[in-house]
Amino acid sequence: MRLYVLTGGPGSGKTTLLEELEKRRYKIDKEAAKDVILEEQGKGVKEPWQKPDFQEKIVDLQLKRENELPRGNAVVFIDRGIPDGLAYCRFRIQGRARRRG
Repeated sequence: MRLYVLTGGPGSGKTTLLEELEKRRYKIDKEAAKDVILEEQGKGVKEPWQKPDFQEKIVDLQLKRENELPRGNAVVFIDRGIPDGLAYCRFRIQGRARRRG
């Protein structure tokens, strides 16, 4: 499998590009954060991104999805992905350490 991760800031066109790739019959994996937000808000959590485990939930969902991707010669495009989630988690941990220090 050839896996391409699209990364960039909010509003930079990642989702638009993925939608076009999907129209062209490429396999895509949409951003997990949006689904985590919708799921948590469905449970009554107004701002799930404020919860300490928000990034962990995104990484967990992304890992689950990536484990279900086709193998072999498939080409898959992912909206963000594990590297972004890990970077965000690391950033949060470093930020907490700075505030304590």
